[in-house]
Amino acid sequence: STSEPIWNAAFNVTPGAYMLRVGAVDPAQKIAAGTNASFTVDPTGSDNVLISSLVIGKSCVFVPTPLGPNAKPSGLDYMRAGNCDIQPDPSHYYSPEDVLWTLVRITPIAKLSDKPSKAWKGSFLIVDAKGSKLAEEPVRWLTAPDGSFVATTAFQLADPKLKLKNGE
Repeated sequence: STSEPIWNAAFNVTPGAYMLRVGAVDPAQKIAAGTNASFTVDPTGSDNVLISSLVIGKSCVFVPTPLGPNAKPSGLDYMRAGNCDIQPDPSHYYSPEDVLWTLVRITPIAKLSDKPSKAWKGSFLIVDAKGSKLAEEPVRWLTAPDGSFVATTAFQLADPKLKLKNGE
């Protein structure tokens, strides 16, 4: 086709293994077509921990892991935490009735690669435009098949303790 693409995006990625998901959505918000592509960015040698981008979404869909002798691993899914697939929302707008699901993945390398998931500590924070902390949720690290650790949590935006204001 000789037509120009409708949209494009450029961004930097840190070293790690990635899965790029591309989908086309029709006007009724139904997925019309999609594909996945895996790629790897090698570490520079000076990093001790690789960290993914933060994934946020409005829902987390339970997707059981296939079991049994004929079950085939589907590869590493960077939107998955345990049996839950984070569903990003392309609008990036959230209402007080929404749940904000978060996910990040770390991959310890070099001398930190032998540290078990229970040795790692972390938390997700929500801060306002002035940098004041509104909420903090500690995370429990889940070990992924590739040896990386996945952290996820859910913030109930309707929680009155958050004191969220529009635009802040």
